[in-house]
Amino acid sequence: MAPVFSAPARAEIALVGQLALHDGQKLALSGRVDRYIENEDEIMLIDFKTGTPDASGDIGPALMMQMAVYRDLVARAKPDKKITCGIVWTQIARLDQLAASDLDAALEDIRMGAFTLA
Repeated sequence: MAPVFSAPARAEIALVGQLALHDGQKLALSGRVDRYIENEDEIMLIDFKTGTPDASGDIGPALMMQMAVYRDLVARAKPDKKITCGIVWTQIARLDQLAASDLDAALEDIRMGAFTLA
């Protein structure tokens, strides 16, 4: 978990952009990633959550979609970098990496209109 708090880590980075939906509409997006860590080859996006994950380890669709959107916005701005995402559970001081396949599926769900606007 040391990279999350290392010198290259930046806190509360604003992300803004649009996501093209499959029906041709564009969805305006904005958010603030808790930690943005960039090195030569990779960018790591981290969100902090209080409490603990549920027993199954499932973070839920809303958080997965949030991180998928962050990853997509950063990937389009930095196409030469590998983008990884993780969740830091502050109550138990644990970093969970999110699988790229899960993030891809969540982004596809958004593009297909399977989301709720808060």
